[in-house]
Amino acid sequence: FAGKGTDEAGDGAASNGNYAGGEISAALGENFSLNGGYVNFKDMGASELAAETNIDNAIWYVGADANFGDFTLSGMYLKGDKSENDHDLEGIDDDGYTVGLSYKGAEASETGSYGIWANYYDQGGQTYVAHTTDANTFGNTGFKGYGVGANYTFAKNIVGQVEYYD
Repeated sequence: FAGKGTDEAGDGAASNGNYAGGEISAALGENFSLNGGYVNFKDMGASELAAETNIDNAIWYVGADANFGDFTLSGMYLKGDKSENDHDLEGIDDDGYTVGLSYKGAEASETGSYGIWANYYDQGGQTYVAHTTDANTFGNTGFKGYGVGANYTFAKNIVGQVEYYD
């Protein structure tokens, strides 16, 4: 995959640059899978309005999922390599992990289906670009915490979800 990130404010002031990467995954039997991938971000933070600040970040990861009936246990290890203007950034944690447990899961095609999940995150500042939590205010410091959520299919192709992060 490859793409171009949107600028944060929509005014060209700070671009999220370009990215490219790939993932390999394998099912080992019916109840266990492995995956690994690499994503390379280039020229994040470049600005048309100010002096050039080009931040690059290469993130690789490995993960596994194990299914036990309606439950899924998952884990992932991440490693980042962030640089600014071609100089490695010092003092920013470059590795992290996540673990999660989920029960069932809402299926968009199945009215009344539902699921619940819980994740724990311990991620250094180099292991993400824009985290998927709704509280993406971590900067370069990294974060530790948890998220819990539930989802429900109200009607075909209408799925609602509630999430909480701390």
